[in-house]
Order: sequence, then C-alpha cells, then structure tokens
Amino acid sequence: MNRPAGLSRRLLGRSGLLTLGAVAVGALTGFALMKKTHIRNFGPSFTYLKDPEFRIQQTGEALLTIDGAEFSAERFDGMAWRNIVFKNCEFVGRYDIGPRTMDDVLFEDCSFSGVLSFGVTHKVRFLRCRWNGKPVMFAEKGSRNTVFEDCRFEGPGSAPNSWGAVGSYGESEFVRCKARWFNLRGHAKLSIDKCEFEDVDCATDKRNSGTPAVVTITGSKLRGRFDLVASDLQSLTIRDTVADTLDLTNAAVAGGVLIERVKAGYINAYVASADSLSVRSSRIVGNGNNVFDAYAGGIRTIEIDNVVFGGGLSTEPVTIAGGTGDDLNNVRARVNESILVARSKIPG
Repeated sequence: MNRPAGLSRRLLGRSGLLTLGAVAVGALTGFALMKKTHIRNFGPSFTYLKDPEFRIQQTGEALLTIDGAEFSAERFDGMAWRNIVFKNCEFVGRYDIGPRTMDDVLFEDCSFSGVLSFGVTHKVRFLRCRWNGKPVMFAEKGSRNTVFEDCRFEGPGSAPNSWGAVGSYGESEFVRCKARWFNLRGHAKLSIDKCEFEDVDCATDKRNSGTPAVVTITGSKLRGRFDLVASDLQSLTIRDTVADTLDLTNAAVAGGVLIERVKAGYINAYVASADSLSVRSSRIVGNGNNVFDAYAGGIRTIEIDNVVFGGGLSTEPVTIAGGTGDDLNNVRARVNESILVARSKIPG
C-alpha cells in the first residue's frame, strides 16, 4: 500500500519515526461514545468524496456537508477535496486518508487517530477537534492557511518517543489550543496564539519545508518544557507569554530572536547561530538550578533591556558566553559584534 507523500519522511527530527497505533473512541474525552455511521453508507456524499470530478458534474461548487461519519478501512487518496464541511466525524486508520489537495475545508468537532495526510492545504480549518494517543497527521509542503482553533492534543505519556505529531510541512496556526505530550509542527511558518501547552515539542526542519520557519508565540502558557532544540528558524518572536522552560539549544536562526514581556523559569538560548537576540521587559526567575544561558559566540548582537533575573547562590549564574575555545590550534570563529545590558537586575 502506498503511503501519502511526505509521511515516509522523518517526522519528528531527533526522536525518529513514531510507533503508531489507533485510539479507541472511548478515550476521546468529550466526544459522544455512540457508534458513527460508516462513510460507505452516506450514498451520494460518499460517491462525491471518492470522485470529486463526478461531484462537480452533478452539483457544481455547492457545499458538501458530512455529519457523523466514521472514516476507516476506506481509501481516500490522490484526489482533490474542495468546499466541504466535516462535522462530528471520526477519522481512524493508517494511510487511508491522503487527498492530493484540500481547499476551503472545515473539520468541526471531529476526532482523529492513526496515520493520515491532509495533502496540500489551502484555507483548511480544524475547529474544536481532538487528537489523542499517537496519531500522525501532516499537511504537505506548500500548504497555507492551515488553522487549528480550540483544538486539543493529548499524548499517551511523558516519554517523547511515544508522542503523536500534527501540523504542516508548510504553514500551521494554533489558536486557543491545549496540548500535552505532543509534537506540533509548522515547518515553514508556525503561529501559536493564546494556547496552553505542557511538555510540547515544536522543533522545525527546513528539509521538510525547503525554508527556515517563521515562528511567532503570543499570549500563551507554556508549562513544562517547550522544545525548539536544533530547529531551523528564519525568526522567533515570543511576546506576552508565560513559560516554565524554553529550550532553543543549537537552533539555527537566520534572522533574530525577540523575547518580550515574558515571564519564564529557565531560558536556554544557547542557539547555534542567530543574527540577533533581544530580551526586553521580561522576568526570568530560574528553575532552582538554571536561569538564563546564551551563546554569544554565535549571535551577532545581543540586547538585554529591562529584564529582572532571579536565582542566587544556589543556582547557576546568568551566562552569556562563547569564546574562541580551549584548543588554540582549532580556534572557533566569533561572530558577536555587541552585547548590551541595560536597566536590568542580575543576581550577584
């Protein structure tokens, strides 16, 4: 059986491919436990999903609504889905769902498990949908306007190699979503707004998108560890957000990192490279062991302005470091041009 394009790639970066399995409907808390009607029993609607060209011949551009269907053990791949609303549907399977494209499609109050593909998406919205367990679902490279709104993502446990993964090799936007023990992706563009995450990995890889990601996080609560380790980033902006641990270790940032009006525990900004790092009007209190680290050797300009750092004698110091290295026969290049610290409090 052929897999939808892109799903055979390395989905989760450092942790490799997932071991996958379906989740029982009863695990999807908040959804009705009643048996859904299989999509094969939806008459003309089923035919239209299987044969989009025939649908156009019969109904033109009329909206197609599918309500209360179970999608399982039925192939939907290589076709174009357009102007469709899926309501209260359950999508289960391994490589069964893989349209070539989806345009103007809404998924409302739906649940997902297994391994599915969105295809190349344009104006696709997931509203109040759920992913539980270890599902893998990706929109393909070139996808735009893929929005997850008021959705929930819940992994099976705290071990990262057991987490599911949802997102896009193109653009993804998460609005008012809640996630725990999960991988969420937007490899070309990732927007996180008013979300609540706990132990979530959002690392990006330009090998999947062809370009570094523009990542923006606003008004969110990032509990536990928020992971952008070894990411390929065009830029990273975090504003008006609370974070326990923000880890940017070895991220490659073509442009700048801006952290503004953030309250955080520990920030590891030891990126491999960046044009600039700016931390403004923030409070970084530490986690009892560490407070703040940045690699000056790989960042052209660093600005720390109006920041209160916590910590004390029992914690590691606030560190902005990065010399030429100990081996004088193999000296590391230093790209830093300036470090500015103004109006800030750093424990002695």
